[in-house]
Amino acid sequence: MEFILHCYPVAMIALILIGYLGSRMNPRFKKFLIILCLMTNGVYIVWRFGFTLPVSRPADIVMGVILIATECIGFLQLLVFYTLVWKEKKREPEMLGDQDHWPSVDILIATYNEERHVLKKSVAGCLNLDYPKELVNIYLCDDGRRTDIKKLAEELGVHYVTRPSNEHAKAGNLNHAMSCSNGELIVTMDADISGWRSSAG
Repeated sequence: MEFILHCYPVAMIALILIGYLGSRMNPRFKKFLIILCLMTNGVYIVWRFGFTLPVSRPADIVMGVILIATECIGFLQLLVFYTLVWKEKKREPEMLGDQDHWPSVDILIATYNEERHVLKKSVAGCLNLDYPKELVNIYLCDDGRRTDIKKLAEELGVHYVTRPSNEHAKAGNLNHAMSCSNGELIVTMDADISGWRSSAG
């Protein structure tokens, strides 16, 4: 028994590695694993209903039914997940055409109490996008209404947006900023995106 307990973690790690590597090499192996998992989970659910429901006291029966119902919900979630990953989707990136027809992009960076140096790195990352500068507008959306952040926006040459209240928190902040935006495309960013870089071409 002790030998089995020692070997069990190693066996689980080995199975995970085999499943991962096999799925990477052959998509059919992934489907085989999905079917195997669904079968074993289905057998487990049947076993739980048929052989493990307590029948001694009403309280035990109620708790047993609640537990099995929870496990059934987990099984349904598993079905949804496997349905989504069953067919591998390969999407080729769509290249933008003539630069004269590239869309304008407004980048909204939502912030509330993030430190100045964090925001400075985030804005710097957005300013270094591989995209026509004249088509990019960056908005620092400050729900903290801080003077130093307003000065930072002025120093970096980006828009500073704030509002009288913090209604609906981050979602309200971004919705308000979108009412000030005129870009054909809108990109929303968290405040801590330092090192982030994107390109279009």
